[in-house]
Amino acid sequence: TKELVSGIKDNSTLNDVEKALLLHDRLATCCEYDYENYQLGITIPASHSAYGAICLGTAVCQGYAYAYDYLLEQVGIKSEYCSSDVINHAWNIVYIDNKPYHVDVTWDDPVRDVTGRVFHDNFLRSTQGIIETDHIGDDGTVDFITTPVDTTYDNYFWQNTNASFEVIGDKIYYKDGDSYTIYAISDINDGVTGNAKEVIADRDV
Repeated sequence: TKELVSGIKDNSTLNDVEKALLLHDRLATCCEYDYENYQLGITIPASHSAYGAICLGTAVCQGYAYAYDYLLEQVGIKSEYCSSDVINHAWNIVYIDNKPYHVDVTWDDPVRDVTGRVFHDNFLRSTQGIIETDHIGDDGTVDFITTPVDTTYDNYFWQNTNASFEVIGDKIYYKDGDSYTIYAISDINDGVTGNAKEVIADRDV
């Protein structure tokens, strides 16, 4: 746990969106979906727990959701566990500035695992946004059909990135889409507006 929250928990330069994003990416990169046992129909209790995701590095959706909830709690961000029998799946409702958003780390972690590869299609989405990524059940432990309505982040720039965001000191580094351009930003909004976005590396494919 200490490694996953290192540089995030006590970093006063990070806002809650940035903390939630960095933890989303760290969990996705340190954990691999327990695909083999899932395919065989075998239930491994640890894979359904935060322990399995964080300590063993293997989990199914329930384990990812519990782990993300635990990590967010470590940095003071409220979240709730959300599940649906209709799609046999679990994820999180995360609160940013008291507004709820969907976050599904499991579906943003590619199967099979690719080192450093993280998607962001299911990060801070409204209900309409998460439905667009095939979250179609309406029987969730949190009523996700009516709860998250804010669409601020539904089409944010991170959806075009497929690698993990990293923090070093007071700056966040990320790779732009499928290109080889690496940016450094001091505020996540700079990734949208381009203000003060610093190019660290750039080369043609």
